[in-house]
Formats: sequence, C-alpha cells, structure tokens
Amino acid sequence: RFSEMDPPGPREHVVDDLMPKGHTASIHGDGGSAKTIISLSAGTAVANGSSEWMGRKVQKCRVLFCDFELDPEEQRRRAYQVARGICLYRPPHDFLYVSGLGRPASEVLSGCLDVCVKEEVGLFILDSLGIALEGDAGNASDVIRFHHEYLDPFRAAGITLLVVDHQAKTQVGERYLSKRAFGSVYKENLARSVLQVEPRDRGEGLLTVTIRQTKNNFGPRSAPFGARLTFSEEQITIATHALDATELAQENTLNAGDRLSLGVGNSGDP
Repeated sequence: RFSEMDPPGPREHVVDDLMPKGHTASIHGDGGSAKTIISLSAGTAVANGSSEWMGRKVQKCRVLFCDFELDPEEQRRRAYQVARGICLYRPPHDFLYVSGLGRPASEVLSGCLDVCVKEEVGLFILDSLGIALEGDAGNASDVIRFHHEYLDPFRAAGITLLVVDHQAKTQVGERYLSKRAFGSVYKENLARSVLQVEPRDRGEGLLTVTIRQTKNNFGPRSAPFGARLTFSEEQITIATHALDATELAQENTLNAGDRLSLGVGNSGDP
C-alpha cells in the first residue's frame, strides 16, 4: 500500500532540470552538433564538483563515460581539451572512461555496471545508443529489450544515465526542431528528459548551438538555451550563449507566457 510507504524526499537532479537523479536522460542531434563534446563538458563539471553547468546547479558525483564511437586516444584528447577549457590541468580524478570499440555491447555494458557499483559512480554516459544497440533502432521490441537488459540495471543500482543518440538528416521542408532520435519512438519514451542539440553559426574554431528540452516527465520543459563552443588544439571552451528574440521566436518549446512576451503566435512566426 502506498499509505504504508514512507514519503519520498525532494526530487534530486545531477544537473538541475535536465538530468533527474536515478533516471535516464538522452541527448541527440545531427552529425557535427557537438553532442559528445557537450556530454563530456557536463560529465567534467559533475565529476569536478563545479558549482554549475550551463547556468544550472550540479550535484557532484563520480562519472563513467562509455565510448562506442571513438578510439581511446581521440576521446582522451577531447577530454583533456574540455578540462583545460575550465582551467583544469587534466580531467577530474572522478571522471572514468571505458572504450567499447570492437567489443560486444553486452560484454562492455555488463563490465561498466560492475565498475559503477564498485567505484560508486553516480552518472553513466553512453556514447552512443545507435552504435551500442544490438538490433534494429527502428524496431520497438529491440529498443525496449536493450533498455530493459542493459540500461535498467544501472537505474536499479541508483545510477543516472545520459544517453547520446543520433537523429536522421533534415530533409527539404522539414524543421530541425521537429526531428527526433533516429528509430523507434521508444528511444524517447523510455527517457525522462530529452535534449536536442541544433548547430547554428559556424566559423573557424567556433560553433554556436541551441539546446532545447523536448521532454521532461517531472516538470515543465526548460526554456531553450544557447552554448558557444570555441576550439583550439589545446582546449575547448563551452560557455552560455544568449539566444536573441529571432532565435527564440522559432522555438515551439516556448510556453504561452514566453510567446506572449516575445509577441510570437502559436505557429512560431512573429
């Protein structure tokens, strides 16, 4: 009986509003949208015990990054660049790494769970679901099976997940913000918070992106926010980037009050 259970405490987040503690969050975007860099940045802030990330409070915990995308040398290079971007000599001691390159996902994820339990990891980052998924991304039963067999055990152990995923290329006549993670809708149905990253302006050593929360099971969706990434051989810096009224006017994720203040109609057109 619910009445015989103790009332829960307040809901906690690893990153306020974006990553609910003990649940699955996902982040997806087109190729070249820097979603992996953004995930590394968030993981670095959490493992380092930074006061905030992208203007949101962070709860410090140990982090494990499981990489099916790149080789260890390249991912290590990125991790050092991101760390130097926040004036660290090297990635935080509590930021762990496992490469899944060339190995069965079932074996890698089982080993990662053992590491997470042994090392008291609080945040597990999987990059990426599309590569790790042993099955058809468009098949609901394959996606559900993968979550139940390989991701739910992390949640059962009290570990928060951030799952990096891909989305299909935008076709003529489509709006980027209408795109979802590639494959079955259950990829997003089984996540409690979903973030989409959209690349905006590009330049030499520069990229600005819009990050929008398209799903939040535990409260109102966060307002879209921008990030400015600058790249050099030595470091990668990621800072908040204010979205102007024109950019905000294009966001279907704005609530009625925000739209009214910007003079935006329901269609998203000024």
